[in-house]
Amino acid sequence: MARETIQVVTDDAVASSVLDIIRDAKEYVVLVSPYNAFWTHLKNEITVAVQRGVRVTAIYNPSGYARGDGNEWLVEAEATVYKLPNLHAKLYLNESSALLSSMNLLAGSSRNSMDVGMLVRGGDAYESLRNYATRLVRLAERVERPNGTDAPPAAESGFPVRGGGPIRDRLDRIKAELPREAAKQAKALLKRGHCVRCQKIVKYAPAAPLCEWHYAEWNRFKNPNYGERFCHKCGEPSQTTYARPLCPACYGKS
Repeated sequence: MARETIQVVTDDAVASSVLDIIRDAKEYVVLVSPYNAFWTHLKNEITVAVQRGVRVTAIYNPSGYARGDGNEWLVEAEATVYKLPNLHAKLYLNESSALLSSMNLLAGSSRNSMDVGMLVRGGDAYESLRNYATRLVRLAERVERPNGTDAPPAAESGFPVRGGGPIRDRLDRIKAELPREAAKQAKALLKRGHCVRCQKIVKYAPAAPLCEWHYAEWNRFKNPNYGERFCHKCGEPSQTTYARPLCPACYGKS
């Protein structure tokens, strides 16, 4: 277990610490904030995190919606959003650090509020905060995406993974309702693959099943049998490798 460090941050350093947690994330970010109205720098960091394959999860209080770019923007930005009545906690974390704070994710708070927080890295304190965030996710209700589909399923860690079920299954459900030309366009989705390490959508190429970011990471050791997390074809969680990037079901079909 990593050595535990605890740092007190105050006022504008609280907002900066939230941005750092998002920037430093390699796998996931969890944002627990009852009231949300995001400022430009925060939106930019969330957008970049999603683009590099970080799973962004947010939990808010539905009785305390703030005006501006907040929870609806998060859903459109491909984050997984939950609502939890009576939520009052403010907690921001990634896979290695957690910030327990008095600050909501409000533009005004980032500039003007007198806030204090405790930034925890590693150790039992971090694990306790992470476990609490997992508990909140399990208690909360997922917010549907704009097209009416459910939010993606939760991973074993308790934090959601990006992407839904296999693309083939989704196409089968909707093709009867699509005009012929639209169905042709939908079939193009079958040519999309997924990074076997972060599930990000990439070109379907079994000989190169990693996104650019994680290929650079893999290329340092070039171990074709290193265990990965997702199927390159359907994107579902599966024990794969660079050399064998498809899950058993997709491998059989191929």
